[in-house]
Amino acid sequence: MRDCSRRFTRILACILIVWGGITVSSAENLEDLWKKYQSETEQTRKRIAGGNITDDELKAFRSSWYSRFSKAATNHDEAYYITVLSELEGLANELGNYGESHHWISLLIAERQTPSWQAEWNCEFGEVLRQQFILSKSNSYAEEAVKAFQKSSDYLKSMDDSSDVNERKFLNLTYIGELSYKLGNHKVALSSFLAAEALAHGLPEEKRIRTKAGFDDEYLASSILECAAQVRDDSAANEAIGILESLKERRLGTSFYAFNYAEQRWGNDEHSIVLFDKKWLEEKPVDKWTPFLRLHLAEKQIEAGNSAEALTNIYYLFDHNIADLKQEDAQNGLAINGNYAKLLFCAARASYFTGQKTNAAPWLAELEKLTASAPKSSYSPKLVTRAPSLASRAKRSNHFVIGGLVVFNLLVAGFVVMVLRTKWTSKN
Repeated sequence: MRDCSRRFTRILACILIVWGGITVSSAENLEDLWKKYQSETEQTRKRIAGGNITDDELKAFRSSWYSRFSKAATNHDEAYYITVLSELEGLANELGNYGESHHWISLLIAERQTPSWQAEWNCEFGEVLRQQFILSKSNSYAEEAVKAFQKSSDYLKSMDDSSDVNERKFLNLTYIGELSYKLGNHKVALSSFLAAEALAHGLPEEKRIRTKAGFDDEYLASSILECAAQVRDDSAANEAIGILESLKERRLGTSFYAFNYAEQRWGNDEHSIVLFDKKWLEEKPVDKWTPFLRLHLAEKQIEAGNSAEALTNIYYLFDHNIADLKQEDAQNGLAINGNYAKLLFCAARASYFTGQKTNAAPWLAELEKLTASAPKSSYSPKLVTRAPSLASRAKRSNHFVIGGLVVFNLLVAGFVVMVLRTKWTSKN
């Protein structure tokens, strides 16, 4: 979880050439043991490079070295004590012994109180907790990891703004953003990602540890966009979109991110999604994901009661993008619930709601063939005549209003009866 070179050294060192039993003699000190460790590491480089080590062998030798170092690391005044503790912590992680990793980190944290040392090992503790969160999905690990990364960041505040310090600050902020988002703390996540993005511009290009960790410009901008959608911060969203558009290379087109942003930002508000999608298609350049955004627009237009406008986009997709939709479905194994099925479904629905039932027939027939093996498909022909979502909500709203009026009238009637009864009683 630390630098790749350190991990590579550790992995190499876990391979022994001699298969005999390993014991630690009373005369064997940490310095001698470390030198043997380094020597065997050097000897096994060729075997690692040649791929001649099985996973079981590697695990067995990691365990052997872990046991050997654990027994020897008893005197903190001895040379190589801290070096061996560091290796023990790494080996514990490699073996999945995270509880024991906590123990070694606690010993290392206690060794020195300098800001740089505390920042490094609190960050390492955060990374171990983050890994435990990924494996267990337990929020308690994520919460503790955020605290550890924040503590590391606090120590970094007293240090000079060197590239190494800023790189560590960047990683802490990104980890805090990532975990806070998963915990539902979207405002904290957004502020952390924005701060990380501001720091990223000053990091030297040749290092790019953040890229090795998967935290490149596209990851940051897309994360900012997701957080902005959750907290409805349109200014931050526009900033993120600008960053994505400025990238020379992207894993995904900006239209893909626009699609996700609209869904997260407005949810069931079809009218707002329609306005956003239409504006995007009118103003932004075409990319690989533009056809999917157009299909998204058509789907939302139908739900918003604009089936005639939806047909315009649907005909465009049939004329220009059928191959794109089918190719994406094939790559993702989505023949039944894929984009082409959605297009047929939307075409049939839009035709039905504009009174063009004859035009809907061939699309329904093709959709029937496509979904025959999956009667519960989201795009089943049986669902074509389902009322648009806004109409359904309006109907439910009308029921609510009518029900409210009935209750109100009953209350008024009851009040009138009570008044008349009071008057009748007083007269008698």
